[in-house]
Amino acid sequence: TYEEYQVQRYEGGSTTYGPHTLSAYINNLERLLTDMTKGTASASEPTPAINTHALGIWEYPLPVIHDSAPRGSCIGCVYNDVSKTYSKGDVVAVQFHAGNPRNNLMTGETFLSVEQLVGEDWEVVELDSSWNTEFHWDKKSLLSSESIATILWTTLPTANSGTYRIRHFGYYKPLLEAPKPYSGTSGNFTLH
Repeated sequence: TYEEYQVQRYEGGSTTYGPHTLSAYINNLERLLTDMTKGTASASEPTPAINTHALGIWEYPLPVIHDSAPRGSCIGCVYNDVSKTYSKGDVVAVQFHAGNPRNNLMTGETFLSVEQLVGEDWEVVELDSSWNTEFHWDKKSLLSSESIATILWTTLPTANSGTYRIRHFGYYKPLLEAPKPYSGTSGNFTLH
């Protein structure tokens, strides 16, 4: 569905023709069913070409050789931190130096959590499976081993006021070694 494509989980990544794949299939099936019930031959339409380069898709992704962060930083360290305060309805954004998500697809786990301070404990209130969170990953360049993870949390009007933080989880690949887990934590911020 269009909504699944926006989330970019397995379903979103598996739609060859983009966010409107389901609508296109439904339109073609309706046309075919109408022709079948009338007993007429269906007009064949050409299959649309998939321009993988325009979509930024590689047919055979390059293997992850190595992940790194700039000198003086680390994988999981904050690149651009959150603001100190937000109002309900705002979008909270934070960026981390990150490993390539292909190192571990985090199946059954999460790339992010939004946590609220309750008493002295942090309680998870949102994950990457939540409709109002987004996880984006970008390499600095095709040949660079540095990349940035951007996490967005669209706060809801019904969210509890209080102190929050955002955490990022993943795996990075050291040169000539197996991927290793890492995590990073934003600064605390207030939602009112």
